[in-house]
Formats: sequence, C-alpha cells, structure tokens
Amino acid sequence: MKRSIRLLILPAVLLGTTPATAEERPNFDAYFDSATAPVRASAARVRAASADGVASTFDPKRGVPTFLWAGKQQPTPPLGFAGSAEGAAMFYVGAYAHRWNLPASVTD
Repeated sequence: MKRSIRLLILPAVLLGTTPATAEERPNFDAYFDSATAPVRASAARVRAASADGVASTFDPKRGVPTFLWAGKQQPTPPLGFAGSAEGAAMFYVGAYAHRWNLPASVTD
C-alpha cells in the first residue's frame, strides 16, 4: 500500500502543475488584419431585397450580404443535388453566387 501511494505522488504533482504552466495566447483574426479590398461597382448595386431573397446584413468591408433570407421564388435543386445536404448546399451557393460577386461556376 505504501509503495502504491508513493508511486502516485509524482503523476499527481505533474498533472496538477500542467494547467499552471500553460501560456495565454492572444486572439488573432486574419479578416481584420488584411488590407481592405476596394468594393467593386457591382457590389454597390446589390440590393437588399430582390425576387431571390432579402439580405438582412451586409459585410461593410466587402459589400456583400452576410445573411440571406431566401425568397418565395427560390430555385429547387435537381435530384442529383438534393440527395445530400452537401449537394444541396453546393447548388444553392451556385444559385446565389451573384449576391457575393462570385461567378456561377464557383461550385465546379
């Protein structure tokens, strides 16, 4: 019994001091560190509301919507895309790519 207690003291001390030696790391967000890209002329023409949806918030740095509520005339993914969540997401990114100033072929 005495031997097992003596052998447990070292691991207990090592485990107890591990969190005390961890260093605090500063938070880093590369989005705010990068240079501001000029907003394209087509981004200035992006409307908040259109037939394909309503943009509730915009990214002021890039001039594109950050959240889009789909409209009533939303496109439906073909059966090849609708089989999985990833396929449906890829279809909708391609369908709404014009809202983020991206080419429709971004999902290819």
